[in-house]
Amino acid sequence: MKWLSERPRGAVAYVSFGSLAELEAEKINGRTGLGFEEEQHLLHTSCGWSEKKTATKLPKGLAEEIWEKGFVVAWCPQLEVLAHEAVGVS
Repeated sequence: MKWLSERPRGAVAYVSFGSLAELEAEKINGRTGLGFEEEQHLLHTSCGWSEKKTATKLPKGLAEEIWEKGFVVAWCPQLEVLAHEAVGVS
């Protein structure tokens, strides 16, 4: 929530892949089509990240690559995030 609190009002798009999705490493990168390469802030989350031992780990360096524009978490308090003033890109 600290990262979210440091963002301007309405500047964050919340993205969740849900607890059933399993994404391949190639599809979880800074160029997912979600705008990480653009000048906008995104909260890219996967609430309930797969617990399977075969689940793909995030690519090395992704968090550092997108730090200013995005933030990836394995779990988050979804209702708190959605109610946060920073969330709400129009």
